Amino acid sequence: MADHQDVTDRVRRLYANTAGLNIRHMNMADGYFLLRKTHPNYETLASIAIVAAVNRDPLRIRTADDSTDIQYVVIEWKS
Repeated sequence: MADHQDVTDRVRRLYANTAGLNIRHMNMADGYFLLRKTHPNYETLASIAIVAAVNRDPLRIRTADDSTDIQYVVIEWKS
């Protein structure tokens, strides 16, 4: 069993609250991935997610196991 999961899709919705930045992909019916404010690279990863959302580029999100807590994100640039 993998110790992480990777999901790639365009960003459907972003919202911030006291816990951090919540990200929903286009293919998600409900629920969010959470980039916690306590993540050591919070500001950089949040910026990457916002850029991907604005440009409608696919965003790859890695989480630990079945968690929705984000470990890292990658913009999947269009060819």
